[in-house]
Amino acid sequence: MLPAMSQTVGAIYTEASLLDMRAFEATETFAFLSRREIPFIAAATLSRSSSSMAVLSVQRSRRLGRFTSLEQGRLSPILPDVRRALFVRGLLLAARAATRSRLPTFQRLGLRTVVLDPDRAVLEISDGALAMVREADGLEYRSGRIRALDREGDRRLQQAIGSVLESTISGESGSGATLRLERITERRSFSVIVASVRRSLMMEDGRARCLLIICDPERGISAPPELLKAALGITKAEALVAAQVAKGCSLQAAALSLGTSRHTCQAQLKSIYSKTGFRSHAELAVAVARVVAGLDLSKHVGRCDSGTRMGD
Repeated sequence: MLPAMSQTVGAIYTEASLLDMRAFEATETFAFLSRREIPFIAAATLSRSSSSMAVLSVQRSRRLGRFTSLEQGRLSPILPDVRRALFVRGLLLAARAATRSRLPTFQRLGLRTVVLDPDRAVLEISDGALAMVREADGLEYRSGRIRALDREGDRRLQQAIGSVLESTISGESGSGATLRLERITERRSFSVIVASVRRSLMMEDGRARCLLIICDPERGISAPPELLKAALGITKAEALVAAQVAKGCSLQAAALSLGTSRHTCQAQLKSIYSKTGFRSHAELAVAVARVVAGLDLSKHVGRCDSGTRMGD
């Protein structure tokens, strides 16, 4: 594989181009493989990126022998058509992925989301997230990447993103994190949920791999109380309060909206904390964001600080 990665895109090569055949044929490995029907190849690299490579390979049995120069030449004329077909396939997959994106739904609910590809480049960014990074007060969006303005915060953010990207390759479960990040002004800190796109089922195809959900205490989200009731294991009345808190409402504002007293809302919020293990409005808002985004709460541990890790 490594020799093949060095070949020029669009050039024809064979096994003889990749290996020192005389040296290889003197090895025990070759003797072992020769007892089996091992095909000769004529191949061409169609495309290459930092994370993937597409190769067209034509194989035939050892009985028929190696591909001749004339036969390799017959392969060359079809390569432009195959490369065009591969490009069109990529466009179609991207279009299909876009139609399955939850981004429009997330935006209606007020979620601030960013979707990253395997190279950490931004594929999608919601209006709310874009508005927040344009403020340059905690996050920045530069050269197609999302970064935290605080150096230590960015180190933790990039580490969490890297862990999620590695998990999408290895298939590990439980990867993901919720980080609390500081602003450069005196405004309240905010949280960022880092999760795997594959497990969140945001996109079934395409290059999307990592989902960031920005939970800003100064900008609430809209969550259906019925969804919160089922996901958090709380009562309908408690879910109504949780939904108000997720919108960024104070207890007094929540009470006015629900037509009840502040004391009742406070008691219901205390009951929510007791049942879920959350200890603050910020932690509850993070959990609500995870529910709305379709992320698993089965391993959610309550505390949401710089060291908290959560299963997705």
